[in-house]
Amino acid sequence: MAAIKLVAGYATIGQGAGPMIVTERAGLFAKHGLDVKTRLMGGAKGVVKGLVQGEIQFGNLAAPALLRAVLEDGADFAEFGLNYALGGIATRRETIREAPDIVRRFVAAYVEGMNRYRTDREFTVKVQREYSGIADPSVAEETYDLTQPGMPAIPYPVAAALEKALKVMAADLPSASAADPEQFIDDRFIRALAHSASV
Repeated sequence: MAAIKLVAGYATIGQGAGPMIVTERAGLFAKHGLDVKTRLMGGAKGVVKGLVQGEIQFGNLAAPALLRAVLEDGADFAEFGLNYALGGIATRRETIREAPDIVRRFVAAYVEGMNRYRTDREFTVKVQREYSGIADPSVAEETYDLTQPGMPAIPYPVAAALEKALKVMAADLPSASAADPEQFIDDRFIRALAHSASV
């Protein structure tokens, strides 16, 4: 069976995109039957625009841009994946409704990629140097050592972190103050993975 072609965008060249790039370079998307091309979108707004316009099916970005897009424009998103500090993975609710198997495969591959990121320092540093253009290996190694502890074994969305982000945003976006952080989260795919790993 042919792999399903998808495009996944990321906001900037940095640590937040690290797990996605590691997942791609380690062949883990392909392992799950997906042919995923990653694309630099020129910032979080570019990721949101790409999702809205259907240019990409999944996006990696820090939470505030996604929260703002939903609150200001009523965009049809669900966020799942990483903790707030390192960014998250977003897709449209429509994608979850119409293609849950693709979402399940993407999340499964991504979680494996995060595990590879967490546990294979040499490979991760090599990938980071390649995609970010870091010439000095010691800089890449130090960056990895600083961010690796922030990679959870099971990347449940962190509602408390989203709540804090909403409180900060409320200063210039009043609708953020009454927003429920749970409305931005769909963790069923992560929960299913965690359950199958524990059985």
